[in-house]
Amino acid sequence: MRPGNFILLLAFLLTSSVSAQTLTYRINNMSVVNSATDSLVFDIELKASAGGTYIRSLQVAINYNTAAFGSNIASNVGVRKRTLCDGNSGGLTPQDFYNASVSNNTSSRIVVFVLSNFTTSYFPGVAHKEPTTTYQKLVRVAIPITDTTELPKISLEESAMSGQQFHQLSDNSPSSYNSPIVANSGNGLAFPLQNFDIIWDGATWSGGSAGGAPSSSDNTLDMLVETATTDPMPGNATVQRLIILDSSILDLGGNTLTITGELIGSVSGQAINGTIELAGAAAQTITGDTEWENLTINNSNGVAIDGGTQTVTGVFTPTDGTITTNGNLLLASTSASSYGQIAAEGGGASISGDVTFQMVISEPGWHNLGSPISGMTLDDLEDDIIINYSGNSSGVSAYYWDAATADFIAATDSSDAFTGGWNIYIDSNFVRAGGGVNGDGNLPVVLDLTGSINTGNTTSSLGYTSTLAWSDYADEGASDGWNLIANPYPSNLDWSKVDDNFSGSDYSDTYYIWKQSLNSGDGGYVAWNSVAGSNGGVSNIAPLQAVWVKLNNSGATATNVFDFTNSDRTTSSPATHLKNQEKLVLEIVRNSNPDYSDNVVFVRELGFSLNQDTRGDITKFYNPAPQVMNFYSITPDSAVLAANVIDRSFYGDTAFLGVKGNLLEDYTISIAENTFPQDFIVKLYDRKTGVTTDLLNNSYTFTNDTAFDEHRFDLIAVANDISVEENGASGQRAFRVRVDNGVINVDFLEGLSPEVIVEVIDMSGRQLYSEDDISTYGPLQFQFKKPLNDVSYYILRVIDEDNNMAYSEKFLY
Repeated sequence: MRPGNFILLLAFLLTSSVSAQTLTYRINNMSVVNSATDSLVFDIELKASAGGTYIRSLQVAINYNTAAFGSNIASNVGVRKRTLCDGNSGGLTPQDFYNASVSNNTSSRIVVFVLSNFTTSYFPGVAHKEPTTTYQKLVRVAIPITDTTELPKISLEESAMSGQQFHQLSDNSPSSYNSPIVANSGNGLAFPLQNFDIIWDGATWSGGSAGGAPSSSDNTLDMLVETATTDPMPGNATVQRLIILDSSILDLGGNTLTITGELIGSVSGQAINGTIELAGAAAQTITGDTEWENLTINNSNGVAIDGGTQTVTGVFTPTDGTITTNGNLLLASTSASSYGQIAAEGGGASISGDVTFQMVISEPGWHNLGSPISGMTLDDLEDDIIINYSGNSSGVSAYYWDAATADFIAATDSSDAFTGGWNIYIDSNFVRAGGGVNGDGNLPVVLDLTGSINTGNTTSSLGYTSTLAWSDYADEGASDGWNLIANPYPSNLDWSKVDDNFSGSDYSDTYYIWKQSLNSGDGGYVAWNSVAGSNGGVSNIAPLQAVWVKLNNSGATATNVFDFTNSDRTTSSPATHLKNQEKLVLEIVRNSNPDYSDNVVFVRELGFSLNQDTRGDITKFYNPAPQVMNFYSITPDSAVLAANVIDRSFYGDTAFLGVKGNLLEDYTISIAENTFPQDFIVKLYDRKTGVTTDLLNNSYTFTNDTAFDEHRFDLIAVANDISVEENGASGQRAFRVRVDNGVINVDFLEGLSPEVIVEVIDMSGRQLYSEDDISTYGPLQFQFKKPLNDVSYYILRVIDEDNNMAYSEKFLY
C-alpha cells in the first residue's frame, strides 16, 4: 500500500511589487505509476507573490537519490507541460508557446527548462502565461525507478535556481524574478517507492506478525506511518525501516522501536512516548525533519544524519558507534524544566559534528550560567539576548566570577570566553526584537548554542579569597573561598554522585544556585547536598547551569572533587527532595506580602551534630534586599545555616534561630514540613517577648525589631518521653553549679549515669565548653580556655545519653 497524494509546500513569500516579484515552488501529487518500468511521478507547481508578470523562462533544479534512480538520468526523465506552459499559437502552422526540456546539472540533479518560443514578441495573456497568487501546475515529471527499496529524496535546489527565473516585459527584453523560495526537505525525501509491510493508516495497524501492530519478531519488515497514531504500539518492536509521512505522529506507548535497516526516513514527523533505537548490522542514515522523544544509537558501524534536522526533546543516547551529526542534531527545550539531553557515551560511542543545545529562560533576573558546548563566547548568546558590556551607561548585564579576588568581573566584549561560571541578567528588555519563544521580543526566550559538546573529564578552575561575614555569629571563614563553577555537560549533573568523592573538611559538599523568582522577584538561594536541601534544591543540576561551591581553606584549590567525569552525569528526572528523611522545615512569611518568605531546615541523620558539619550542613547566604527577611539557625560553634543536619541520636535539645531584615513589620513563623518522629514536640520561644508557642498546633506572629534580631528565637524540638529542665529554679536535682575565683565547680547528684556530657553555652547560643565521658562519681572543676571580658549569665548543660535525659542550669560568671 502506498499513501495518496501528499503536498510538499516548500516555502512562501508575499510581496506586492511587480519589480520585486517572487515565485514560490512546490512539489505536489507524488505517486508511483506501475507500468513496464515503475516511475515516480509528481507535479511542479508555482505561484507568484503578485499578479502582473508573464513567464519568459524558468529553470527548476531537482535533487534525487542515485541509489533509487541511477546517475545522470536526464535522458530517461519524462516532462509533460501542464496548464501554466501549455497551449499553442493556432493557425495553419501552430507553434507551442513554451518548450520544456531536461538536462543533467550534476550526477544527482536534473534541471527542467521551460522557455518561451516568443521571446522576440509580446502577447500578454496569450503567448506568455501569467502566474497568479494561487498555485498552478507548471510541468509533470516522471523518473524511472531502478531500486524500489530506496527512498527518492526528491528536493529542489535553491542555489541552482537563483538568477534563472525571468518574465517578459512590454518589449522583448527579459526581467529577472527574485530568487525563488524553495526548501530541501519534504515528502519527496521519504516517499515510499514500494509497498510497506506494517502500516498505520489512521485507524488501524496492519501487516505486523503479531496481529497488525509491529512486534519484536518483525526485524525484516518495513513500517510506514501515514498519519497520527491513535493506537500506540503495544510493546517493544523491531523493524527494518521506518517512514513517518506528512507530519504524522508515532505513539510508541512507552516502548522501544528498534530499527535494523539502513535508514530512517521521515517528513516533519514525531515519535513520542518512547525510544527509537538504531541498531543495524551496517551503517545507517537518518533523513528528514523529525522530532524524537528519545533516540538511541547502538550501531558499531556508525549512523549519519543525512539531511534535515533531528530534534530530540528527551534523551539522545550514544551507546555504540559514531554518530555523524553534519550539524543537524538539536537538543530542544520547551520550558525551563523540559529540555533535550545527551547521555554519557558508551564505551564504543562518539559524536562527530556540531550539536545545537537549547534552554528556555522564563524568569527575569540574574542567572548563574555555564556552557555545555565547548569553545563558546558571549557572542554565541547574542543572537538571542542583548548583553551590556563594561562601560555601558545603562549598566553591565554579564559578570564573570573571579574566585582569586572574590569579585565579579564585568564582561568586556562579545569575544569573552563563555566558560566557567557567569552571572547574566536576562529580562524582556534584553530579548532581541522579534525574538523570544513567541516572537514578540519578550520572555520566555530560548538560548541556543551550537558546537562540539563537552564530554568526558572536565576541570574546574578554583580560587580562594577571604570576604567579610554578614552575621555577627559567623566565624571568620564563613564567607571565604566561594567559587562559581558550571555544569559542563549537555545533561544533568547528579550532585549525589559528585558527593561520593567528598572527604575531609577542606570544602563544603553543598551547591547553591541564585533563583531570582524567590521572594517575589527579589531572589534567594536554592541549595542541596546529599543529605539536606533548602528552597527546593534537588540532586540534579540542569545543563547551562552554574552553581556556587565553597572551599574552607586556601589549600583546597588543588582539590579535584569539582573536576567532573561522565560518571557524574545523569539524564533522569530530579528525584523527590529528601523523600524519606526525618526533616523539619520552618517557614517565615511577611504578613503584608506572603510572596516574601524564607525557611530554615533541620534534618536528623546519622553521623552529624548540632555544630557545623562540613558535610550535610548548608551555609546561609544573606539576601540584602530590603523586602527580604532572612531566617537561619545558629549553631553552638557560631555558624549560620540554612539547613542544619543533626545526628539521628538527637532526641531533643534547644536550637537557636536568627532573623535578619530591614522592615519593622509583622511576620509569621510556622511549620512548612515535618517528618520528625511523631512523639516530638516542636516549640518556639521568642527571647524578646518571652512567648512560647507550640508550632505543631499553632503558628507564631511577631513584629520584627532590628535592634533584637540575629538570635531572636529558641527552637525546642524534643521527644515527649524525654524530660528537659532548663532552670535550676524549676527544681532539677541532677547537679549543682557554683563559681569560685574563676573556677566552675559542678557537683553531680543522684540518678545520673556513670558518664555524662557537660557543655556550657552563652545566652546567644555560642558554645564555650564541651567535654564527653565526664565521670559523675566526683565533682568536676574547669575553667574557660579563653578569658571572658564581661560578667554575664551562662547555661551549663548535663546530657545523660544512657537515660535519655538533659538538665540545664543558669549561672553567673
